Amino acid sequence: MFEEMALLKEAFERSAVKVIITVENASIKLPNGGIANVKKGDEIEVPRWMANLLDEKGIAKRKWNEVQLQELSKIDYKTRTVKSPREVEPLPSNFYWIWTEYLEHLEKVIKSTPDPNYIYERKRVGEFLNRIMSRRIAILIDAILTSGVEMPSLLSKVTPEELVLLEKFQGDFKEWKEILNI
Repeated sequence: MFEEMALLKEAFERSAVKVIITVENASIKLPNGGIANVKKGDEIEVPRWMANLLDEKGIAKRKWNEVQLQELSKIDYKTRTVKSPREVEPLPSNFYWIWTEYLEHLEKVIKSTPDPNYIYERKRVGEFLNRIMSRRIAILIDAILTSGVEMPSLLSKVTPEELVLLEKFQGDFKEWKEILNI
């Protein structure tokens, strides 16, 4: 499971995000070998790992346009009202990675600027994520255990990260039943 998750994380780190340049002039070597000559205020798209590096060096700031607390709240509400696996809705691409990354960002911001608004936002995001993850996994595992729902019927509804966990659980559960001769 660790290997699969590491590969998913690596793919996520390579996905593109927008940054806004914060220095007067800079030449940035891009992963494809090209050079981006940029000036303060320019918006460019780079891989996430590079965006984090540019942010740490003070060259650019991440544009957090993927993150909408109101949208997370809606997903939380919908997830809490789900009664069966059929009602589970697919999450946006890279959902867990994006929000985990945002939580890490908030932690850094809080360390440098302990603003109560950031602390409150960090708390809310964490609560939403925990509820969403716990409820989704509980419903999906229950479907595998009690309804005998097969993995193919869930594929369109689960994230790749959830799929890794569910496949591991399903395999372990099947092995457990075989040992018990059930």
